[in-house]
Amino acid sequence: MTKLLVLLAVVACSKSDDTKPGSAADPWGTPSPTPATADDPWAAKSAPAESEPPTAESAPQAAPEAPQEPSGGASTLAGSYQCQQLRYGTSVNGIRQSTYVSSALGVFEIDGDGSYRSSSYAAKGTGRARDNTATVTFEGGPYAGSVGVAGTTSSGSFYIRFSENLTEAPAPNMRFNDHMCYRK
Repeated sequence: MTKLLVLLAVVACSKSDDTKPGSAADPWGTPSPTPATADDPWAAKSAPAESEPPTAESAPQAAPEAPQEPSGGASTLAGSYQCQQLRYGTSVNGIRQSTYVSSALGVFEIDGDGSYRSSSYAAKGTGRARDNTATVTFEGGPYAGSVGVAGTTSSGSFYIRFSENLTEAPAPNMRFNDHMCYRK
């Protein structure tokens, strides 16, 4: 009995003469091509005529915002960070894939007053992190002399990025062997 009902429902849907977009005959809502556009798959996406005003779909989209560089005191940096390092990955079908691996920097925490400590290097004590306009500098403790750049990803994740040589400010663009420390 169930098979008969399913069969009747399938036959009823497939025999529909209704060709309006979104109907049972056209569940994806795409209109049937007209004879003029049947051979041209791009005709529906062509630019509007010069006499027509541009629509929201044809207007150029704004570029995504670049990561923002925060400035201010250590309270901007406050939080717990987990670090990863960008590396050349394995070869997949002959193409080298980049990958993130655990960084030697490990895990560290910066307090609201700027003091920091690393659970990865607890024996090295504590130090102070300072947020200048363009850089984050670490004084004392396990990361003494390290220089990083703080920023925010387009999704809002806050990070501190270090170059391969921790005592030099990182390049403006991400490079292999850079350390990315994301606030948890």
